[in-house]
Amino acid sequence: MNVEEQLRAAVNDAVREVPPGFADGAMRRGRRSRRTARVAVGGGAAAAVMAAAALVVGVVGTDGPTTGIDPAGGGVVDLGELGIGPAPEVPWYEGGALHFGDSTTPYEYLGRPENPATIQRISGGYVVTQSEPDLTHATVTLVRDDGEQVVLATGLVEPPVVSADGERLAWAVQNEEVIRDTQQTFTTTVSVADAGGELLAELPASASPYASPAGFLADGRLALNAEVDGERGVHAWEVGDDAITQLPVGADLLAMSPAVGLGVYNDGDGAYVAADLATGEDLWLYEDGKNPSFSPDGRYIAGSDRPNAPDSPVELVLRDARTGDEVLRVAFEWIAHRRWESPTSIVLSVVQGTEAALVRCTVDGDCELATELRPADADPDTPDSPYLLGY
Repeated sequence: MNVEEQLRAAVNDAVREVPPGFADGAMRRGRRSRRTARVAVGGGAAAAVMAAAALVVGVVGTDGPTTGIDPAGGGVVDLGELGIGPAPEVPWYEGGALHFGDSTTPYEYLGRPENPATIQRISGGYVVTQSEPDLTHATVTLVRDDGEQVVLATGLVEPPVVSADGERLAWAVQNEEVIRDTQQTFTTTVSVADAGGELLAELPASASPYASPAGFLADGRLALNAEVDGERGVHAWEVGDDAITQLPVGADLLAMSPAVGLGVYNDGDGAYVAADLATGEDLWLYEDGKNPSFSPDGRYIAGSDRPNAPDSPVELVLRDARTGDEVLRVAFEWIAHRRWESPTSIVLSVVQGTEAALVRCTVDGDCELATELRPADADPDTPDSPYLLGY
């Protein structure tokens, strides 16, 4: 039996209930230079067999995932062993400039590690929300690709949301300052603008402790976490009209996918629930961290899970958005932020020891560097990356 035959046999023995031809597919993936797993080289055919088996652990078969990845190196992806691919086509900041793919726009970033800016891509530019020194107030700025800047809002701002086509954005500003130890009634102004910053519509006095845009629905309405006429929940505003209707899901909506009409909401008791926005049907309990995010087509949902153990790595977890079935679980030393790049790839801001990079992973488990490795702040309490990934 030659080495390739040994590899095929070892892989098929190592993985149960997989589709026909799984070993051949796994071996092809193993040959790719940008494979996530760090595999030790040497030891002849026996070492090669063990390496091939390690590569496929954690890949989903016909009946769902295995118990997790276990590549050489303790199950944690080694950035130093990854190949490098193209620049990520997501918004990010590094070296005095905003980036999207190979495009670069100079920008002075004034954010702070304890409260970093949010960066979003919009047609023809970026939307940057930076906190003020008091960490309470913030400024929302439209930064066009040519460097021109337009301040859209300042004050007690809720970070904006951008429509799926990148042509509209919405934000909210609380109208009253908070006075300590004083009974107050708050109102919020919700604004919608086009990609050039021109105001399209305002909801001037939404009475609520807050009214926070959650995202644009497929029909163009704006979903809001708010209290309307005494009813707290998720409401849909017909932009440019006064029509506001309550959606049949609980508050607050943490993430949503207009592509498939799904969302994740906080049930009020600390549990996060994936639900159908149209029917209000609860689908499954989300337990992979506090920042769920849907893929652009709504097929997958991403989370970051850190096992309850000292100094444990952080795991990227991808699930089927409708069923909650696990699709992929990949561990890194530290994941600061993540953002979907396409329906099948996600970009992570990863810190490993004294180095950091943006890393691209696909839903089938292939990972590669999307930027060069840069020095990072190695403080274990605040693992800071020189790359700020938009989210």
